[in-house]
Amino acid sequence: MDVQTISIYIAIISAVISLGSLLFNWWSTIRAMEPHISPSAVKSATQYAYSIDNKGGGPALITMVEYYVNQINLPKDAFEKELSTVVNGLGIPNSKSLTTLGNNSVVGAGESIQLLAITCLVNHATYIQQLDDAIKLRVVIQYKSVHGKKKTFDSDD
Repeated sequence: MDVQTISIYIAIISAVISLGSLLFNWWSTIRAMEPHISPSAVKSATQYAYSIDNKGGGPALITMVEYYVNQINLPKDAFEKELSTVVNGLGIPNSKSLTTLGNNSVVGAGESIQLLAITCLVNHATYIQQLDDAIKLRVVIQYKSVHGKKKTFDSDD
């Protein structure tokens, strides 16, 4: 085998290795930019709070949000009203904070959005348990990455 043939083989092998490296880096970059929505719930003696966190490396582009209270699918405005009706029906002195995500919302990488916070104005151990028993909250969020990869978050999973 002459020097020219060996040089051609070395060039071909180098090109294949470079192409493999390029593809691996491209794939790694896409994976690093994927969002990952996960839930976060806080229950204390005086507060019941529910948040979603984007623990991924890229933004979550929200394409669809469904809210359920006690297994009933409700539009955003009815969701807020139903939660107020259930909580106020318990007769618990409270302060509520509610954030509803809509279609085309964005949850940035590392961002946390508190969807619901109910604070009992009187410290009574049974109030939070009553809230927990009365409200079966479910949120289904369809979202995608900036590269178009679609995912679904379901708080019941």
